[in-house]
Amino acid sequence: MTIVDATKVSPALQSLAAADDRDDFARVVLPLFKGRRVLDVGCINHHFFATPKRRRHSSFFRIEREAAFVLGIDNVRPSVRLAREHGHNVVYGDAETFVAEEAFEVVHGGDIIEHLSNPGLFLACCRANLTDDGLLVLSTPNTFSVATAWEVLSRATNDPKVHPQHTAYFSPTTLKELARRYGFEPVAFHTIEIATTGLTRHERTLLALNRAVTRLAPRFKRTMVAVFRKTAPPIDGPI
Repeated sequence: MTIVDATKVSPALQSLAAADDRDDFARVVLPLFKGRRVLDVGCINHHFFATPKRRRHSSFFRIEREAAFVLGIDNVRPSVRLAREHGHNVVYGDAETFVAEEAFEVVHGGDIIEHLSNPGLFLACCRANLTDDGLLVLSTPNTFSVATAWEVLSRATNDPKVHPQHTAYFSPTTLKELARRYGFEPVAFHTIEIATTGLTRHERTLLALNRAVTRLAPRFKRTMVAVFRKTAPPIDGPI
């Protein structure tokens, strides 16, 4: 984990920076949303599950319980319609073009940036949707997790299995550099595990291996979480 000048950030951010990297989404990330206006981009997480029991691990429905107000956007129309029918504040929108009428204190992009055709446009929209002192919270798969490394080595491949809609891999350096070009600086960086359901036997085996190793080396967990704040527009990058 890295922290940038913790003396200039709020107690909530200082708490985040001090959190143990072995904590999960609930302990490391959810405190950032408590009592705040939140925009959750790509909130559906592939599928909307009609029963609360099945969607209890979805980040959007966990954020709903913490935030003072949350608006979710997604570009999967049937799932957006179902979410609205079940009483959730979700609207249809494109991550690369959506700008709300009012700014938010937190913009959350949970496992979405690796799906996009133009992540730069997404970051420009995130900036436009944030208050001046707001936070951008991004999560994305950890390219160099133990589970991925095992897949590469055991299968002797340079093309390990990923979700078919993914367009990019990110490392801590590449994610921070992309964000810098769009007027953000890092506040904190974590690697975490997020609860997952519906795994195959092979996936459960990989997860068990990952957990065994990351007890000692948490930087190899499956998910990266980066927290950014706005900076002045950089002169050497687009905004």
